[in-house]
Amino acid sequence: AACAVNRTDLFSGTDFLAAFQSLDFEGSSGRFRMEGGTPVSTDRFAVKNLLIDFEKTTADAIYFQSHTSVSIDLADSDGRFEEITPFIYPDRTSSAPDQYPTVLEVDMNKISRGVLAAGYFWFAFVVVVCLCCTFFLFFFRKKPTVKASQPIFLYMGIGGTLLMALSIIPMSLQEPVPQGILNISCMSTLWLFSAGFVTAFSSLFCKMHRLTKLRKAAKRFKRIVVRPEDVVYPFIVLIGLNFTILTAWTVVDPLTWKRKPVG
Repeated sequence: AACAVNRTDLFSGTDFLAAFQSLDFEGSSGRFRMEGGTPVSTDRFAVKNLLIDFEKTTADAIYFQSHTSVSIDLADSDGRFEEITPFIYPDRTSSAPDQYPTVLEVDMNKISRGVLAAGYFWFAFVVVVCLCCTFFLFFFRKKPTVKASQPIFLYMGIGGTLLMALSIIPMSLQEPVPQGILNISCMSTLWLFSAGFVTAFSSLFCKMHRLTKLRKAAKRFKRIVVRPEDVVYPFIVLIGLNFTILTAWTVVDPLTWKRKPVG
């Protein structure tokens, strides 16, 4: 302020105050000025271009050049806008492109809400039917008709059908579910469906095998007793093979969820 006094000899306090109140200069961090006896300072905002420096860029590292293009002082009452150097666009010219590229809508190819609703509806329907059949077999288990139908294999069929229906749940998972859970759902779908399929159809095979034994004994006019454990070994063999194959698949090369851009 003392240097700004317009006098070559001694100056008074009034002269110094007047010079101080008229201060207005550019500092190293922004503009400083006095307004009505109150100091006002502001940071200067700048727009910088970051362009790849092809001379320094290598296969291992990418280098950029920073160029200040526009400087803006927001504290200025008239909104001063100072262009230092022209703005350089990606084509390395100062000419603005005719139009910016159109932002395309990306189809994430997700399962629609209608399909999800239908899947959950049929899942709930199968669960309700399986529960009703289970309660029916349990409450009427002493009836001759139910006994003749071999309830143990009917329970196996119900259980297998329920497992296949449960595979709808992991099959329906999609983003924004975390990646780890999506990976698990890929393999769990196979586990549930294959285990349910083998259980359901093994029960039919075991029933047929039991009836075959009874039919052959009837041809010989021989009375035999075929217990469920006598014909259950096909189920044990099939479920064992299923478990072995799926375990090896899960350990060696499990299915994972990945999004792959197409088109």
